[in-house]
Amino acid sequence: MPIALRSAVFAALCVAPIAASTPLAFAQGLMPGQFVGGQVIVGSTTKSNAPLMAALAARGLSVIERDDVSGALLVSVDVGKERAACDELRTLAGVAYVELNDVGGVGITPNDTFFGQQWHHVNTGQTSGTTDADIDSDLAWELETGSVNTVIAVLDTGIDSDNPEFAGRIAPGGFDFVDEDDDPEDTDSHGTLVSGCIGANANNSFSGAGVDWACKILPIRVVNPGSGSTSFNISQGINYCAINPDVDVISMSLINGSGSNTLINALALARANGKIVLACAGNGGLGNADVSWPGASPDVISIGATRHNDERAGFSGTGQALDIVAPGESIRTTRFNSPVDRMDVVSGCSLATPITAGVVGLLLAKAEEFDIVLTHDQVASLLYAGAEDMVGLASEDTPGRDDYMGHGRLNARNSLDELIARASCADWDLSGGQPDSEDFLAYLSDYAAQNIRADLAPHGGNGVLDSSDFLAFLNLYSQGC
Repeated sequence: MPIALRSAVFAALCVAPIAASTPLAFAQGLMPGQFVGGQVIVGSTTKSNAPLMAALAARGLSVIERDDVSGALLVSVDVGKERAACDELRTLAGVAYVELNDVGGVGITPNDTFFGQQWHHVNTGQTSGTTDADIDSDLAWELETGSVNTVIAVLDTGIDSDNPEFAGRIAPGGFDFVDEDDDPEDTDSHGTLVSGCIGANANNSFSGAGVDWACKILPIRVVNPGSGSTSFNISQGINYCAINPDVDVISMSLINGSGSNTLINALALARANGKIVLACAGNGGLGNADVSWPGASPDVISIGATRHNDERAGFSGTGQALDIVAPGESIRTTRFNSPVDRMDVVSGCSLATPITAGVVGLLLAKAEEFDIVLTHDQVASLLYAGAEDMVGLASEDTPGRDDYMGHGRLNARNSLDELIARASCADWDLSGGQPDSEDFLAYLSDYAAQNIRADLAPHGGNGVLDSSDFLAFLNLYSQGC
């Protein structure tokens, strides 16, 4: 699926504002991840920027403040037209970059009763070991808390639909492939525990918080507590999601299946239809990631589990199929079939997988603000680029990808930062590198397909597309890389 990048999203370093999706207060009413209205920052190619200041004055723009060390200028612009100003000002001589005056913070802490015990979000020493073994959820929430447009399908035992943690969060169209009806009510607890990791309501003064505060969860029951899950039922669930245009992510906390043709075909269909597919690496320890399906499939992001001290959990599956690890031991999540303000504590790759799915939800929400549609491979690349490497046992977590910790331990903030950096650098194909010929071709394809901003191409000024346009493209769009 091509990446859709519309408007002037990639105007130098301008980043779209983030909707205030949480009621938490911040200085002067601004939330981390938003920007100051009526201001942009203009970076100068030289410390002496008198000509640039004159050019700004000629456009009726005033300089609020100048940084004497870097020469960067804080410029006053019309409120509501900050991004348009970025687009215009980046063309001025002497401009190195233009960006919004973003608002930072020190991390967002929701008011959920037991949030302080959810070490996978923020590890403040609830358990012995390193305090940096979490996924930095609080820092990630500064940038993104989720989008109601994101739908994450959970193939499991169903969901506890009347639990307050899922109020307003269950997508229509769920199905039970065990009993063959449209009532995927949880019959066990596992699906509820898993779904709570993804998207339990945050800031509701109850229980805990999911990673994604806004996404919709589509419950698909494919597991019978008495007899497990069959290859046929799992494949039915995957196929059902594959052809559902509303589904963005398929999360499967399922282990020890076989690589049947029926399952292989279903996974291939899901990928062909643009779904992002995640599954457990297995709870059988050494080598289990390579034999525990659906996680063993190359069409799936395979997720192992870590402990509060950043070591691999002993049960976590290892092998060549393993892609990444995430917190999965002693995880506090939504309690099944209970109105009491409590949480359950559970362990397994079953928890690491939905925690990762929640981070994927945040990435999709942030991409939505850039008008980007992320593919499975792009999401995987962002997760791997943001993962923290060499944090586990030195004998297992070696530099780069390894069979014990994959590409490293999940970090939500790092992956969001990576997405923003790639977008801001006009990395049109989101490959993670400097703007190159592949980005130029993707850029041309995007604009040709949508017939917008035609004034941006060709760049070279001679009326035809040639090498001069590529050079102009690099000059315009690589300033912030």
